[in-house]
Amino acid sequence: MPIHTREEGREIRHVLSQAIILRYNWRECIEYIKTKTGHDLSKTAFFKIKKQLKSEARDWVVRLRDDHDEFLSEFRQRYEEMMAFQRELWDIAMANKQEDPMVSVRAIDSLHRITLDLARVIDEAPYLAGGDSVKSSTFLSPQYQDVSEMPV
Repeated sequence: MPIHTREEGREIRHVLSQAIILRYNWRECIEYIKTKTGHDLSKTAFFKIKKQLKSEARDWVVRLRDDHDEFLSEFRQRYEEMMAFQRELWDIAMANKQEDPMVSVRAIDSLHRITLDLARVIDEAPYLAGGDSVKSSTFLSPQYQDVSEMPV
């Protein structure tokens, strides 16, 4: 019988993933999990969960490699995520235009970066979908390393 509920287990795994991303050592990870979830984890349980996360990551990458539709779905989700970020940043830029212009400037700078990323995604999408006869768009085609190099 598991010590934690399924939902608590998911929460612990999520927080453990965060701790690993933050580059904490195993002791710091266990402390981070306790702080965030209130659950104590043994060293053995920590390494068992970490091993499971690695195995799941490998399985995910293999699934993306072997299932083209799965890969395209993931690719599309990242595109939608960037679009959502872009909408949110526009709201921030417009709301702070008068009150706090520096916030607006930072949001516009982030919008610029997202726009470049979106252009790259759009350029890559036809090739990822298997369209070998599709021309690359002229916006940020591979010959340009940076927007400043593009002809005006």
